[in-house]
Amino acid sequence: MTERTRKKIVYGALIVAVLWGAYNFSDRNAEPYRSEPAPTIQPAGGTAAAVRELDESEIARVRAAGWGRDPFGVLQQGRRVSGPSWNLRGIIYSASSPLAYINGSRVGIGDTINDATVVAITRTAVKLRHQGREFEIRVHKG
Repeated sequence: MTERTRKKIVYGALIVAVLWGAYNFSDRNAEPYRSEPAPTIQPAGGTAAAVRELDESEIARVRAAGWGRDPFGVLQQGRRVSGPSWNLRGIIYSASSPLAYINGSRVGIGDTINDATVVAITRTAVKLRHQGREFEIRVHKG
């Protein structure tokens, strides 16, 4: 195979790769822009920390708008958005001393974060106890 033939093959493959990438990453499947007004979620009681519950008609209206998933979890049905929250960012697991990063702090078993005690840490989840109830939080894919 000559040097000229090798260059033709490499350049041809490069052109095919660029065209394939442009075709697959284009917006051909994107939905058209909708100029609907954004739903407003007003704080209850005049404080920024409290958020009022949305009734079912408001939840249905926002979901029908087609904006994708709710990044703040406000529109989850049956869930009240108030009180302390825990954001599990990662787990460093070892059998002897597992650690978790919750709300930007490193915690271990027995530590307290936002009035909750860390009961157990596994490879994929952290079990917390808050006001006598135990629950589990998991690392979510970004």
